[in-house]
Amino acid sequence: PPPPRQKLLLIERVIVLKKIELFKHIPGEIVTYIAEVMEEINVKLGDEIIREGDKGSAPFYIVLSGVVDIYEGGHKVGEREENGVFGEKILLENEKFEFAATARSECTLLLIRKEELLNLMSKHTEILECWIGAMNGETQEEEVIMDVLFGDN
Repeated sequence: PPPPRQKLLLIERVIVLKKIELFKHIPGEIVTYIAEVMEEINVKLGDEIIREGDKGSAPFYIVLSGVVDIYEGGHKVGEREENGVFGEKILLENEKFEFAATARSECTLLLIRKEELLNLMSKHTEILECWIGAMNGETQEEEVIMDVLFGDN
């Protein structure tokens, strides 16, 4: 078997993030905060990473290596390869994933937990603004997220 990959250094994670559209317009220093809370995981061929119907609080993922297939209602609708992103459009727990993601090969993924992301967004509004801008209306309403982050509850 090939030797295990070395885990990415923080600076390497930052470089990966800066290649991704979602993070392109977030200042480097703030991207570093995101990189710091990301975890690197390995999944095997056939592993289900996200199940259809999972809560929106499931992590969001970036593919470092390998291929992940995306399914809706049992039909393949896409795939994510190196630097591909999935699970990012839903941030809040009351939403459900309308797709499944399955590893087509052995994969190395970076993941960020939604609570970590929301925590960072509450401290650095640039992350929230870039996120909502990049989603272009495909994420939950900005007011809902702002309420979760800055509301009284």
